[in-house]
Amino acid sequence: MLARPHPRLTFANVCSFLALLIALGTGSAYAANTVFSTDIVDGQVKAPDIDTNAVTTAKLRNGNVNTVDIADDAVDGSKILDSSVGAADLGSGSVGSSEIQTDGVGASEISDNSIDGGEIIDNSLTASDIHGADRTGHISYGLGANACSTLSLSVSGAQVGEVSAFSFTGSGPFDKDLQITPLSVTSAGTVKANFCNLGSSSISVTDAPVRVMTFG
Repeated sequence: MLARPHPRLTFANVCSFLALLIALGTGSAYAANTVFSTDIVDGQVKAPDIDTNAVTTAKLRNGNVNTVDIADDAVDGSKILDSSVGAADLGSGSVGSSEIQTDGVGASEISDNSIDGGEIIDNSLTASDIHGADRTGHISYGLGANACSTLSLSVSGAQVGEVSAFSFTGSGPFDKDLQITPLSVTSAGTVKANFCNLGSSSISVTDAPVRVMTFG
């Protein structure tokens, strides 16, 4: 009895066999949109699995971005809404002089009675910083022996109730027998004082340079 010829191995036979093995080895195929959250093992989605710019605001739960999620120096002025930073957002002692714009603090930013001597640099206040009047000019007067007279001075800006100070500003010498009583603002812009000659001879002064200050 003759043996039956063995079938020849052809290219088509090999391809069919390989296709069967591949189909059996890969298991079931997934259709589009059939991978759900429940199909992913917890904690298995890593940073390399997320595309650049793939996480948007809509994907973030409200209140879930904390300090540890923000890189140092990542938030600048362009990221902050205008007028949205209040006193409660500033740490105690966190605003120093370097954070304040030159001439940026006005009277409206300073509380009443909040500045005392400790906040003022020594010798930094001048007459121009004090409320009142500061005027210079010249006066002329004549007084008999043992006589007194009321001298009226025009001082623009002086107000009733303010304290007044008077001095001669020239080199002098001025008559040693002249006595001047405390000045008084008798009406707006007018300061008066009594000039007395305590000597036994009359005195006469012309164009004496003087300075008058009022404050209070």
